[in-house]
Amino acid sequence: MTTKKAPISGSKRIPLSVLLTCVSLYKLAFADALFVENFDYANGELLNVSSSIWAPALSDAANPNLLVTEGALKWDFTNGRTEPVNNGFYAATIDSSGIDSGSLYAHFDITVGTAPTSSSLVVGRIASFWNGSNGYRGRLWIGTGFDSGNDPVARTFRIGLTEAAGSRADVVWDDRNFEEGAMVSIVIKYDYEADVASLYLNSTSESDPHLEVNDGNSLSTKGFAFRHKDESSGSSNLGIFSIDNLAITRAFGDVQQGESLGASNLIAEGVTGESIFLTWEDHSFDEVLFRIERRIQGEAVFDVLGTTEPNRNYFLDTMSSVGVEYQYQVIANNGVDLVASNVASANPFSSSLPLKAPGLVVRNEPAGILVSFEAEEGAAYQVEQSADLENWNFNNRFSSEQSGLVSIPLESNTSTPLFVRLQSSRFNTPRGTIGLQGEFKLPDNANGSVFELTAFGATPNDDSDDDAGALQTALSQLNPGDVLTVPSGVFHIKTSVSVPSGITLRGQGRDITQFTASGIASAFTINEGRSDIT
Repeated sequence: MTTKKAPISGSKRIPLSVLLTCVSLYKLAFADALFVENFDYANGELLNVSSSIWAPALSDAANPNLLVTEGALKWDFTNGRTEPVNNGFYAATIDSSGIDSGSLYAHFDITVGTAPTSSSLVVGRIASFWNGSNGYRGRLWIGTGFDSGNDPVARTFRIGLTEAAGSRADVVWDDRNFEEGAMVSIVIKYDYEADVASLYLNSTSESDPHLEVNDGNSLSTKGFAFRHKDESSGSSNLGIFSIDNLAITRAFGDVQQGESLGASNLIAEGVTGESIFLTWEDHSFDEVLFRIERRIQGEAVFDVLGTTEPNRNYFLDTMSSVGVEYQYQVIANNGVDLVASNVASANPFSSSLPLKAPGLVVRNEPAGILVSFEAEEGAAYQVEQSADLENWNFNNRFSSEQSGLVSIPLESNTSTPLFVRLQSSRFNTPRGTIGLQGEFKLPDNANGSVFELTAFGATPNDDSDDDAGALQTALSQLNPGDVLTVPSGVFHIKTSVSVPSGITLRGQGRDITQFTASGIASAFTINEGRSDIT
């Protein structure tokens, strides 16, 4: 038996520059637990700092070298194969005589700071029940997020289980993609009578597992294990994540809801549109609403700005004025007002001048491929790479604190063609459907018209012709939203071409339509984006 639940609404999205610090959605405390581990140790290797409560479950040669960092167990696969780790497990003994009847539950939180990165599925097994030797059940995996077309989705991850004899290729995944930065509260249930493992994600009810798998003949469980197999290479890795708040219980009901504490860690950030975006941590499990209050800097009294529904931890203030500093606080209400959040301040942003062309350069260096460009202070940049100009994969992202030359290594030299593009923005704006006022409207020419390059005088496969003239003429007559198709053949560019924003150039394929440049330093210049949705 292998079942999967229907998709459930995904996580919320916020501006990139807002620090997303997630908390357990249900603020769980544990009663009558067989084993509780909060990793409240000094920073260091788990075996040493835990006084051998956690020990390698295999030979010393497979020591997994898991680290405790700031009170959580941390995995970091982003630096390549830095440790001689093969297939190491750490395990803690729960019952030395073994448990083989009824059900057993493992509760813990996983926080993914950097999602798995790859152009294909990357999978890593990280946790399971343990029989005291070399047997494991209820095996939990983390992997790359995928869309409905089975293509990887950057900055997302999935959670799944395998059956008893299953490998990484046999993982049964929950249908949701969780976004990078999210914390997920996980429960793994093992039913010894039915030999079934169940997975619960951010759940408070045992009646609604997100997936179930047959897990073979039951193994007597003596403990719980974490796995650290080196899941990294030059072009893919499992990212950075941590686990905390582990509890092993005999019943789902042993998990008790704690005290509702309200909202905290309120962050306010000015965003484009002369608005201010708010996000906060939700430390209440029974609120009926969050109330957002605002005052102008220097005033003593807060006014009510608006409310949100339960469990929503973001708000967009569109009623602010440029040049005014505002202060905010958020109050959860579960019939009575809970403790107010901290006070956060921000100024709304007005529109900014567009960024200058960054001058992207890609070079083959002895050590590998190097990307360089000129960054501007206060701008955000994202480097993406592709092998076919169709499927683009995230490589690196950062916000520049000062202007200057930035160089980013991509990977070792390869005979496979590698294409690189750079996306930049001055402001990090909320993504998703939030704060929309009025009817959504596309530009007047949203779908555009389709034109063909040879109609403007271009001649394919004629090296005596400069097709840049025909191309520039065509582009000058197109409007944002229009498409200029380029037929098969080789087109010769001998003069630099300026491409307006909002225009699509569509060839017939990488090896079918080709542009060849000669006698010029730069063939194409892409103008700054100016065609916004209104």
